[in-house]
Amino acid sequence: MTKIEKLSKYESKIRPFINRIGLSKTISFYSNQKKKFIKNFADDHFHFDPVMFDSKSVILWDIKFNLPIFNAAGMFKHAESYYTVAKQGAGAWLSGTSTGLARAGNFKDGILHPFLPFPKSESAINWMGLPNQGHLSNAKRISKINKIANCPIGASLSYDSGIDNLEAMDLMIEGLIAFSKAGVDFIEINESCPNVEEGHSLSNDSLDPSLIQRIETLNDRYLKTTTNKIPVIIKLSNDTDPELIQPVIDLLINNNFAGINLGNTSSKYQQRRELFNEKEAKQLDYFSSKFGGGISGNPVKNDSFNLSALAARYVDKKHLQTEFNIIRTGGITNAADINASRKENVKLFQWYTGYFSNFSKFGHNLYNELNKQL
Repeated sequence: MTKIEKLSKYESKIRPFINRIGLSKTISFYSNQKKKFIKNFADDHFHFDPVMFDSKSVILWDIKFNLPIFNAAGMFKHAESYYTVAKQGAGAWLSGTSTGLARAGNFKDGILHPFLPFPKSESAINWMGLPNQGHLSNAKRISKINKIANCPIGASLSYDSGIDNLEAMDLMIEGLIAFSKAGVDFIEINESCPNVEEGHSLSNDSLDPSLIQRIETLNDRYLKTTTNKIPVIIKLSNDTDPELIQPVIDLLINNNFAGINLGNTSSKYQQRRELFNEKEAKQLDYFSSKFGGGISGNPVKNDSFNLSALAARYVDKKHLQTEFNIIRTGGITNAADINASRKENVKLFQWYTGYFSNFSKFGHNLYNELNKQL
């Protein structure tokens, strides 16, 4: 057992009791320790060859994924840890969401990148604000990776907020080109982050005109013109209105996108609150009123299942000539979650809170344990 595996197992045992030091101190503690953990995780050295799961691998867009599940974009902010998760046997590796301009992320009341887990509710909340060093920095790191078989590389990008829309689009196109040249296998555009100034979610009764414009502009300026046909997907929130699934899929298909990811964290605090342990619901109230943030884990499980199943059923009915795949993110904790969605023809999955829960139990062997149940 490596040092980081021991640390994770120990932390999982004390996690239910650590808030006894006071909630504000607990938030500060986890916000600081989370960054340190990821750094140590990336540097962890364990001695076994990359695990291959040929019988459980999936091929989509002519890309072979070792397993149908891999990390969500919030995990590796600075494009680190590829070799770690590839050796574990992950289906793929996705870099943390980058923007054209570097972002320091959110800071308030002396706390940088606020984060709080809810162990009894199998959930967490964060208000990190997309800290990253920019598209070009992440692309440069990715260009130096020597890929491991069956562990393709994905890049997650988001628009810059607080600047002119045209400039934000120019930076997005620049990022798409940079990641393409860096050798990524697929690209995910994050339209769902609740923790930036202009986070988007399709929770109204019609498609946002600005979303339509961004989709069509990306098609005109990149997808229709690039010779490197890397699949590009759009990531939307678990707060997306189910009535908008069909029109947004039509919009994406008509503009040459290759798939949709449903979803991300949720900012519907009152709606999710009933799914929390009573004491942790009060902690949620404190965090959300003080910082805002996005809820992950078990409280978004049902919506991520329902939205992705709805999307998959609609795509199946269209009998498309081109490949368009559905990815589910949110509340994935075990093989049963994956198997339930695969019956609905959802093909790929991403996890974050569930990943770390499983890592605390199985360490670097977590994908092997998951594979046994798929």
